[in-house]
Amino acid sequence: MKILFRNVTAVTMDPDRPVIQNACVAVEGTQIASVGQEHPRGEFDRVIDGQGKALLPGLVNCHTHVPMALLRGYGGGHDLQHWLNDYIFPAEARLDARCVAAGTALGLAEMIASGTTCIADMYMHTGAVARTVLESGISANLSCGGVYFGAPEDFSPDTCGDCRNQIALTEEWNGAGDGQIKVDASIHAEYTSNPPLWQWMAGYAAGRGLGMHVHVSETRSEHESCLQKYGKTPVALLDQYGVWANGGTAAHCVWVSDGDMELMARRGITVAAHIRSIAQVEDRPFSPLGEARDTLLAVQQAPFPVLEEKAGERMRAEILRAREAGDSVGGVVECIVTGLPAGVGSPMFQGLESHLAAALFAIPAVKGVEFGSGFGAAGMRGSAHNDPFILEDGAIRTASNHAGGILGGISSGMPVVFRAAFKPTPSIAQKQHTVRLSAGTETDLQITGRHDPCIVPRAVPVVEAAAALVLLDALLDRNTDQIAWSAPQGARP
Repeated sequence: MKILFRNVTAVTMDPDRPVIQNACVAVEGTQIASVGQEHPRGEFDRVIDGQGKALLPGLVNCHTHVPMALLRGYGGGHDLQHWLNDYIFPAEARLDARCVAAGTALGLAEMIASGTTCIADMYMHTGAVARTVLESGISANLSCGGVYFGAPEDFSPDTCGDCRNQIALTEEWNGAGDGQIKVDASIHAEYTSNPPLWQWMAGYAAGRGLGMHVHVSETRSEHESCLQKYGKTPVALLDQYGVWANGGTAAHCVWVSDGDMELMARRGITVAAHIRSIAQVEDRPFSPLGEARDTLLAVQQAPFPVLEEKAGERMRAEILRAREAGDSVGGVVECIVTGLPAGVGSPMFQGLESHLAAALFAIPAVKGVEFGSGFGAAGMRGSAHNDPFILEDGAIRTASNHAGGILGGISSGMPVVFRAAFKPTPSIAQKQHTVRLSAGTETDLQITGRHDPCIVPRAVPVVEAAAALVLLDALLDRNTDQIAWSAPQGARP
């Protein structure tokens, strides 16, 4: 079916043109065919006039139990364990596939009505959930929530019901509906299973290329009970059995520790920035081959983010001198991205560099952006600028990183390194010559009030956030579905 939405305010994910007024959006089947102000050619099965309305990408619900719409409000007012053991688990034991399908249909209808078009769901009778998802048109990552209460020594995947459910779910539904459904491996939680299941599920996920979906540290009692029983937090305990190796969804994480967050970060992508320079004062640069994770965490948490404290002291002194003179100074923010696999992005107009640069130039006061060697590359020969490929611990890397982790618009697997130059704050206390438009005469202007003599320190988290958003958008692109994820590169142990 071909559908045309016309006269809408289109909110896009394009950093160059985020909002398009009076737009036409053409949809063919499950794909957006075109977005723009020109009316696309051809006939359409349905034309929808969106005058006065906005059209934007669908919302994503990252953790759901959709069939539980049937149990809404049941057993309220109790702590999690009491609610689960005394109310929910007994009620769920009476649900069959027909009930689960009905609850799924209700929950999906409510989500679609509120703009949600993609979910990550964990529930039993998952085949019934999958069939209802296909009928609804929504996209979903589905999992069955592996549970095992038996003795560890008695565990066998052949007799464990949720192991068999996981295999059946994957074989029947992974990739169904032309990719509408993807299957995740799943462990309900640490407290509803034990190590043999964790190990088997992690191995199954690795062998089939599946993500993982787990409840983690949802309550304080769960977190502390695991510490008491195993001497480790749920995150660290599950990591011991390889649960996080392929990534996935750690749901809730209400009581995770700083160490837990760091551990999970090691399984993913880290974005960190620092003040590379203010005026003529320079901090040491990030190593283009990567930085120790402790270094990146420290600079992320620093009130004045520099790698060398003495450089920071000189920068602060330079800012104070500018303020005392009624003047301002600019500077450079440098950002590094580690753990990004090779193959993210695409050539030409969808390249990582173009999207990152567009987002960075959208930050007020940015006047220049460079990647890797940047403008320095203009004075180098190709033989010096090219990054030779090498093998290191069985992985392909480059011996240098003049390209800044991006080749032809596509990530190379090396750290992505770039810099953004910020101009001095134009609002200064000194008199400045200008023109009075109303009178058509030249005059002097002197601004009063509080104005930052340097905006660079404030820009550091903004650069990090802009980079993270662009990379997330690139990773969600269909072109990244087949990326071979491996151990993060560039974050040195």
